[in-house]
Amino acid sequence: MKFDVVVVGGGPGGYPAAIRAAQMGAKVAIVERDRFGGECTNYGCIPTKALLKAAKVMEEIRSYPFIRGSAELDYGELAKWVRRVYTRSSRGVEYLLRSYGVEMLRGEARPKTGKRLVVNGEEVEAGSIIIATGSEPASIPGYAVDGQYIHNNRTILSLEEPPGSILIIGGGYIGVEYATVFSALGSEVYIVELLDRILPQMDPDLAKVVDKKLRERGVKIYTGVKAGEPRREDEHIRVPLSNGEEISVEKVLVAVGRRPNSGFARELGVELDDKGFVKVDDRMATSMDGVYASGDVAGQPMLAHKAFAQAVVAGEKAAGGDAYYVQRYVPAVVYTDPEIVSVGLTLEEAREKGLEAEAEVYPIGGVAKAFIEGGADGIVKIVYSGEEMLGIHIAAPHASELAGEATYLLETSASLEDLALTIHPHPTVSEALREAAEHILGRPIHSVLKKK
Repeated sequence: MKFDVVVVGGGPGGYPAAIRAAQMGAKVAIVERDRFGGECTNYGCIPTKALLKAAKVMEEIRSYPFIRGSAELDYGELAKWVRRVYTRSSRGVEYLLRSYGVEMLRGEARPKTGKRLVVNGEEVEAGSIIIATGSEPASIPGYAVDGQYIHNNRTILSLEEPPGSILIIGGGYIGVEYATVFSALGSEVYIVELLDRILPQMDPDLAKVVDKKLRERGVKIYTGVKAGEPRREDEHIRVPLSNGEEISVEKVLVAVGRRPNSGFARELGVELDDKGFVKVDDRMATSMDGVYASGDVAGQPMLAHKAFAQAVVAGEKAAGGDAYYVQRYVPAVVYTDPEIVSVGLTLEEAREKGLEAEAEVYPIGGVAKAFIEGGADGIVKIVYSGEEMLGIHIAAPHASELAGEATYLLETSASLEDLALTIHPHPTVSEALREAAEHILGRPIHSVLKKK
């Protein structure tokens, strides 16, 4: 089989590349060993957001004073619904690929010689290759995932009921999202984070909002603490902590990040960095002529929307076009309660760059829609220098829907004045962005300036 472009990996770093190459007239094949849509669709972004939606609904039912009685969760039916959601998304990816004439090859691709691959014993010849093999859950010694007592983000989806108790090792975005889910569903939840705070990659003020909310929900959070060697005790796992305490739980979720799935790239012979990521330039080209890479395997941040953007560039270049990728502003979103968004520089990062930066934290409790949505304790934090905005950080209901606007403001170098003069619909949570800018400029309508 001969193709102009062969994409290895059918996730967010792969299928958009195949589609873009096909749009440019190339004969394209895509190889996927599991399910099309990749980690995001089948094990990460989509199923976790479905679980978070269910958790949010249950919390709202319990919290509103005008709802009488109590709703009972059928976790088995919830699990079925989550499977329907991600299966529909996966089939949608297949439909798109089929509609653009992309040949879908199911199996594992292995390099042979040059740009020849073997898939299920059949030889495939490519004009160009795009490596989009993604990433896999990172592991830690002593915590071998068995899918029964010790889980990663994949096996945890197979639970038939929420655990009575669960220890989450790792306070990054995966850990806190699952802590949000299980605490809302009635589980006793523990988080152990080795660093001095949860969400260490996010703005510290956003992390504080999430930390406070999780603790209010009964989540026990240990920071600056390491989990020791676990041991089975009947139907529980006992885990000693470096602070001298010991925790006994039904389940353990290992959520210590992800590592690049670069085995194919290594066999092919492209250059990797010291962390196992494929080295690429701004055209997504690797060290090997005619071979490109995109998505998680091509470096941080390991986010689906970054993968989409890189994949389009890789697909266009592999098909003979000219495109480039500039990683200037990539929004980071965590779907906790409230959701948090971070785009651009934190105050600490701005000052490390030598910029004369300041930051304003604007509490959004006065924004009516935020209160209605149960997020009155959220914030908007803008990092700025003069009238130039350097970073926008949000903790608010539906903050994920504001990430695009925040990114656009920074990408277009919009000023504080530009944001303050932009009419936002009322009532919406998005008003908090404009209100924050007006507050910094010293002319707020819906907040009171503190006397200096």
